[in-house]
Amino acid sequence: MIKYLKRIVFSFNIIAIVLLFGSYASTLVNPNLFWPIVFLGLAFPFLIIINIFLFALWLFQLNRKALYSLIALLIGTPYIHQTISFNSKTAVTESNLKKIKIISYNVALFGYYQSKWYVKETIEKINILKPDIFCMQEFLNIGEAGNSTLDSIKRECNFKYYYFEKLNDARKKGDYGMVIFSNYKLKNKGIVDFNYQTGNMSIFADIDIDSKSYRIYNVHLQSFRFKKKDFKFIEKLPAGNQEKIVQSKNIISRMKNAYTKRANQVNYLKKQFDTIQQ
Repeated sequence: MIKYLKRIVFSFNIIAIVLLFGSYASTLVNPNLFWPIVFLGLAFPFLIIINIFLFALWLFQLNRKALYSLIALLIGTPYIHQTISFNSKTAVTESNLKKIKIISYNVALFGYYQSKWYVKETIEKINILKPDIFCMQEFLNIGEAGNSTLDSIKRECNFKYYYFEKLNDARKKGDYGMVIFSNYKLKNKGIVDFNYQTGNMSIFADIDIDSKSYRIYNVHLQSFRFKKKDFKFIEKLPAGNQEKIVQSKNIISRMKNAYTKRANQVNYLKKQFDTIQQ
């Protein structure tokens, strides 16, 4: 019985390793070529945990099968470092004395869809983090000039400059778009559209630091465009199996569409970066 159980566990172990390698490959494979692989990428943290557990299980039994998951995990070390941040102290030298802190944050319209307004909480976070440059996506600007969301954040967080671009979206009150707040003067500002109808874009601006010019990009790739009923489905699964199937297919379809468009948008941005470097 124990021997049979070990065979089942080992079979599950092999499947877990194969899926883990699939999650590694998700960073290399274009979703336009094979879109289902993006879901393995989303499962990456769970696959790591599963393989660590299986490694510990075999190791506890002093079984050589522990090497399979160990080798798979070691191969994925670069991907783990990309996903999990480890604190490291960098020696202060003349080359890195001048540092700036850049933070990017999707503010999700400050809770517009939840009938809330998180501007005050956002300002508190900014004042704790104290960034030199703060990029925001899904920004909703409400209020008159001088007392608008933009002006309030600029004033209360002590930013010297900001660059805001509005998206045409009549579904929301106020001005909806993207913004770059900065303590450095913003020059050569502009938009990178993605060459087709979409509610997403990228904006950029140049800053000068120590006689050198740097370009800051604020990027908002394709949204999933989940509707309220999709969020309700995720939060609370319906009782009917037919409704589960219909809603699951709808969510998967939206995610497939978003990931394939994101791949195209990233390629388009890369061409923009290459043009600047030349």
